[in-house]
Amino acid sequence: EGIPVFTIGDRAFGWLPALEEVTISDGITGSPSSSHMFLNSSLSLGFDSDYEIMDMRINDDSFSNEMVLKDLSKNMPDGIEIFACESPCMKTGEIAYAEYIIDFDSNFSHLIDDWKSFLSFSEIFAEKKTKKGSIKLINLKEFIKEYKVEATGLKLIVCAGSSNNLNPKIILDAFSSKNGKILPPYSITRTMLYNSEMNMFK
Repeated sequence: EGIPVFTIGDRAFGWLPALEEVTISDGITGSPSSSHMFLNSSLSLGFDSDYEIMDMRINDDSFSNEMVLKDLSKNMPDGIEIFACESPCMKTGEIAYAEYIIDFDSNFSHLIDDWKSFLSFSEIFAEKKTKKGSIKLINLKEFIKEYKVEATGLKLIVCAGSSNNLNPKIILDAFSSKNGKILPPYSITRTMLYNSEMNMFK
């Protein structure tokens, strides 16, 4: 059974019993509870991630980044690693792209040529659900920054901004629909976030 990420955050903040106030992004102030914790970019259900960022401000200068990293790491469950604690360089609105690895469990080699041909098209049309629930037709190539077809799957860099974003599963579904082929089982992992200049978001 999975643990909600905000529940994990609540537990992790247990190492600050004397801390009265934590500010989480954009001036929101309160106790370190789930309602105030803020992740920079949502992740679709069923996806894995190697790179997530949580914004927070601790109103106590005695806590160095190194102290926060060390103590938070001790309170994380197995499988979740806090790998860095740094002062923010960018704002959430600067997120523009996300990198994904789609790894197929088996039988991908016979699809490599088909994928190369599919992704080389100048236009790939597919349906996308809007935030309001309506369906619109989009050209997927306008949302794909970079792609690479590898031996066991795909590496995709796609739009991930607040108003211009693409779930990579739409690309997979479009491939199956166009080629009439059922894809073998796969996993999707987000490995990086970038700004518009393709600098690592941090």
